[in-house]
Amino acid sequence: MPDGLTNADLVMLGLLAEEPRHAYDLEVVIRERGIREWTSLAFSSVYFVLNRLEERGLVRSERAAGGPKARRVYRLTEDGRSACVEGTRRLLVQLPPRPAPVLVGMANSALLPADEFVAALQERRRVVTDKLVELRRTRSGQEPVPRSAAAIFSYHEAELGAELSWISEVLADAPGSPEED
Repeated sequence: MPDGLTNADLVMLGLLAEEPRHAYDLEVVIRERGIREWTSLAFSSVYFVLNRLEERGLVRSERAAGGPKARRVYRLTEDGRSACVEGTRRLLVQLPPRPAPVLVGMANSALLPADEFVAALQERRRVVTDKLVELRRTRSGQEPVPRSAAAIFSYHEAELGAELSWISEVLADAPGSPEED
C-alpha cells in the first residue's frame, strides 16, 4: 500500500472520496455497510485514523458553520485521492494469504469422534446460513447502495455461498454423517 497506508486508512479515504463527511457520518456509513465485518476499523479508531490522515495531508478538516463547538467536516485532498487510487489498484490486484481458522480445525479434525466432527460442521453451516440471511437483510434495508457497496455485499454473499457448498461437500464425505451417500 502507498507509504504505509492501512486498510482502515483506505476505507476512510474512500468514504471521503464519495463526499465530505464528519466523523459521526463516517461512523454511520461504516455501521450501515457492515464495513467492520471485513476490515479492522473499530468505533474508537475513527478519530484516530482521521487525525493521522490529516497529519499526512491526505484529508483536511474544517469546522462546520455554527461556532467552535461545531463538528469538523473532513474532505479528501488531492494527495489523499491519489493515495486512495494507488492503494485501491493494489488491493484489487493482490491476493494475500488469508488466515482461515476453520482450516486449523480441519487439520486437527481427526482428533474428534466422527459424530462430534459432523455436529461441529452442521453448527458451522447454521452460523454461516444465519450470517447470509443477515447480510441479505442488511443489504435490502439499504437499497439502493452505491456500486462499490453493492460489489462488497455481492462478494460477501458469494463467499458465504461458497462456504455453504464446501460444508455440504465435506459433510457428504464425512463418515457417519446423515448426509453421507
